Amino acid sequence: MSLISVDTEALKDIEKKFGTLSQKLGQTESSLKSIRSNLDSDIKKRNGIDSKLQNLIKELDEEETVLNQVTQFLSKTIKQYQDIEKSMQNKVNEINGDTKTKTNIFSKILDAAISSLRKKVEIIQKIISLPVIIGSTIIGNTVIKGVGDILSEEGSKVTNEPIEEKKEKTDDSSIPPISGVLSYNPNVYSEEVLMLQKRLNEIYAGVSGYKKIKEDGYFGPETLEAVNRYKEEYGLWNFGEYEGKVGETTWNHLFKNEKVPYTPPVVRSNDNITVSTYKIPISFEEAVKNEYNAKSKNPITGKDEYACVKSQDGKWVRATEAEIRYYMDPNNFVNDPVNKYQFLVLGNVGGFEITPQNREEIINRLNDLLKGRGVLDGMGEAFVKASEETGIALPYLVAHCALETGWGTSDLAKGLDKNGNYTGYYNMFGICAYDSDPVANAINKAKSENWNSVEKAIIGGAQWIKENYISNPEKNTLYKMRWQPVSPLGNQYATDIAWAINQCSTIKEVYELFPEAELIFDIPEYAFSETPKVSNNSGVSINSGNKDVDRMLSIATEQWGYREKGENLTPYGEWYGMNGQPWCVMFISWCADQAGILGTVVPKEAHAFYMKQGYIKDGRYRERESGYIPRAGDTIIFSKGVTGTDPVSRENKEYYHGAIVVGYDPETETVYTIEGNKGDEVRYCAYNLRFVEIDGYGINGGTTNGFIPENIYSYKASTY
Repeated sequence: MSLISVDTEALKDIEKKFGTLSQKLGQTESSLKSIRSNLDSDIKKRNGIDSKLQNLIKELDEEETVLNQVTQFLSKTIKQYQDIEKSMQNKVNEINGDTKTKTNIFSKILDAAISSLRKKVEIIQKIISLPVIIGSTIIGNTVIKGVGDILSEEGSKVTNEPIEEKKEKTDDSSIPPISGVLSYNPNVYSEEVLMLQKRLNEIYAGVSGYKKIKEDGYFGPETLEAVNRYKEEYGLWNFGEYEGKVGETTWNHLFKNEKVPYTPPVVRSNDNITVSTYKIPISFEEAVKNEYNAKSKNPITGKDEYACVKSQDGKWVRATEAEIRYYMDPNNFVNDPVNKYQFLVLGNVGGFEITPQNREEIINRLNDLLKGRGVLDGMGEAFVKASEETGIALPYLVAHCALETGWGTSDLAKGLDKNGNYTGYYNMFGICAYDSDPVANAINKAKSENWNSVEKAIIGGAQWIKENYISNPEKNTLYKMRWQPVSPLGNQYATDIAWAINQCSTIKEVYELFPEAELIFDIPEYAFSETPKVSNNSGVSINSGNKDVDRMLSIATEQWGYREKGENLTPYGEWYGMNGQPWCVMFISWCADQAGILGTVVPKEAHAFYMKQGYIKDGRYRERESGYIPRAGDTIIFSKGVTGTDPVSRENKEYYHGAIVVGYDPETETVYTIEGNKGDEVRYCAYNLRFVEIDGYGINGGTTNGFIPENIYSYKASTY
């Protein structure tokens, strides 16, 4: 018996099988060459057949070369083992003075051999996953089966399944679950994408060359770039159709990454959340008009400066009424898990007390968050002091400062004027950065307050904000600071219409460090309008496949349950200027207006017939008889036959109702809607796809089946 007991016969057998597999590839290559040479010239020219065959033959030749290299490796390995065995046998015989085998002292060499072999196996597995192999039946039958048969005998399973799709079993309950593969979709909000964004930022905090991505729950370009970076750095499968996607393998790797251990967030209880409302003494539409029309003269240029602007192509331009309406309307955000924080009262509250016992821990947590954030790096204690001295909520101070300074990287944060000259003064909250000359105005304010260090600017700025805003109950939320619609000029902190929501993700992130903190939300209630409310069906997040349509659907579902206050007296009719008239179509127009898509996507009309005509004009109307399947967010129009000619349509049918599609069930062929003026209320209804009074659909851009609501008010079958 051999002293070393290396099973070289098994390795020889594997070598032989790899050699056979290489021969099969060679035979396949020869067959393809023969086929190519015998093809008619006309056939070769069709759809690039000749070129494709040539490329495939080339790939086969390359794979055959690789397999030959593996065979050569095995041959050399076998020879090495045989030489070692012979040499060691002779050495032991010399020591013992005989030729008998005493012990099997080198059995572990076999383990090393198999380990080395498995390294080559990994190479083969990667080769097998190349697109040319995955996409070829010929090579699939030859290579994958052949290698699979060989390696299965050694305990290794080889398939052509993409690595990203393989499920990793884990017993670690701390890893949050994932419902499916996450991929680029900038128009749809997802809690899982939000968790992904937070985890990526957590892992890459302070890493050179990494720009913190916005934690908003939308899988956009920034998130895609970060995902690709992570997968490539950690050697995760990131090729072909799986590039930039996060499946279970990548998800588990992210949350099991030992370099930055994951700590599951503590779930906040509803017991420490309070919601209140306050009155604004004008109607919502009057408020929008006030904000839109508010302007002042630039004392230097003499040009108009507006109270509501937006960023466009690197410049600040006047916002439209529709854009102002969207950002002002609390109904659009009150149920949003992130952006509802604009209604949060910004004073320190119970559960967030800074004490001698927790002070150092809070500072350390903040410094972890601020690491690598420009001049904010290491400023945790400055923020804590500012909160202690002013009573302002710490999360807000961090979020506001981060927004105004670009996380500590702006000129004002560095003490620079607009020409890049160092001034020695800092403005960390953009205080008095009026649009006429924001940098100069902000620097002058910093000089007058002697904010000659970053710490002084943080603490002093917080004191200024307290005195001018937070201490006033009418200005103690981000929403109130941004929107003072009764008298906009001189009362609002900022002119950017997105200023309030741009701080919400950071505020939420810091508050999550303190799950026991009490949260008080104060939501505006405009005169002659309904208070935004949360119910089992309102504020539903519906994925229509179109972000603008999602917004309209969310607004519409928030109105579920509203009941008119008198004969057709509603805020929708008041908004349209036809209060007291049937309001089902005005409800559609109002929802589209709140979403900022009225006139561009949804026609502004008060009657179903004219709504239909608006869609026909744009080529976006589909009759029921056409077989069109409605999508979430579509407008649905109803009509019924009449005797004689209808005075509005001039047809022998009356267009009597309109609604918004929220979902479609293909199994039951049921269309689900939300509609105004259904039993004098906003209700969910359902109709068979073939219901005879469905006239047709206005296409608004949704691409999905939406959702199936509860609390259905009525169902109409396909016939009367």
